[in-house]
Amino acid sequence: MALNDFIVRTESDYICDSCGAKVLESDNVCRHCKEPLYEDDNESEVRTGYNLMCLGAVIYVVVTIISYAYTPDSRDIEDAVNYGRTMGIAGFIGVLIFMIGSIMQVKELMSASGK
Repeated sequence: MALNDFIVRTESDYICDSCGAKVLESDNVCRHCKEPLYEDDNESEVRTGYNLMCLGAVIYVVVTIISYAYTPDSRDIEDAVNYGRTMGIAGFIGVLIFMIGSIMQVKELMSASGK
């Protein structure tokens, strides 16, 4: 027989930060005051998705404004092509960051709603 066979496992008691009542480790909310016992990490993940969406939108808007405000000299074809590629890549990165943020936000919101 192993030592674990002789040990009786019981859940430890914890104390609610809000009301001071004893709660079990497995409880998610206090049985007395109904306050949540653990912080919800879901909100910070949703916030990260929202922040990425904002960052992507800002990058795209800045690239668009720069593209309209500055026009390279049409006589230097190589410079114009490089400028177009640079603005295209920067705009694509902005859209990509926006899409990643929106996917993160939708995923977290759906998991929070239980779907």
